[in-house]
Amino acid sequence: MENIFDWHYGRNWYSTAKALKKASDKILEAYLEAYNQISVPVRSSFSGTPAKIDGSKLADLDQYPIAMMLMGYAIENIFKGIIICGMWLEDPKLVNCDNLVDLQVPVKGSDEKMGIIKHELDTLLAAKHMTLKFCDDKEKDMMDKLVMFVKWGGRYPTAKEFDPEDPFGLGRFEPIEYPYQVIDTLYARTKEELIRLCKLQEDKLSG
Repeated sequence: MENIFDWHYGRNWYSTAKALKKASDKILEAYLEAYNQISVPVRSSFSGTPAKIDGSKLADLDQYPIAMMLMGYAIENIFKGIIICGMWLEDPKLVNCDNLVDLQVPVKGSDEKMGIIKHELDTLLAAKHMTLKFCDDKEKDMMDKLVMFVKWGGRYPTAKEFDPEDPFGLGRFEPIEYPYQVIDTLYARTKEELIRLCKLQEDKLSG
């Protein structure tokens, strides 16, 4: 009997993505609350009304990179779920290996194959069974930022390799204006595609 709880099934990738997104949202909420401790006094100075600062919350300013890293992991799980589901739907034998590390994924327009265990969001888009594309430059820019946070920005104090455009490795400490609409739309759009494939997979399993 097949184990429906392993990595071959899209529902498990979707479940993990939801958990990561929920954690990211909670951490981001703490970060924004801390950020407002700084921005509110600046705005209130124009009205002449001093604002109180809760210093206990300021430590959460460091949580921004962590929230973005988890958001990147959520998107990564969805992408990998889409690829694996798509391969399974074409032929379950395409994912007929016990270990995810051994999975080789066909590349679009090529005879080459690649693994998908690394944190390479951008390379996952090259997979033959990746059905999603960027809607606009804003989504592409957001993906580039998520790649940076997943690779090092959310877990290391500096980049893995020297970047002449960011010689001190401090880019991650400069929060972008959080593009709620762009990142939430990207997550929702990718999630919907994985859900669609999950339903097809489950129909095939039950049929």
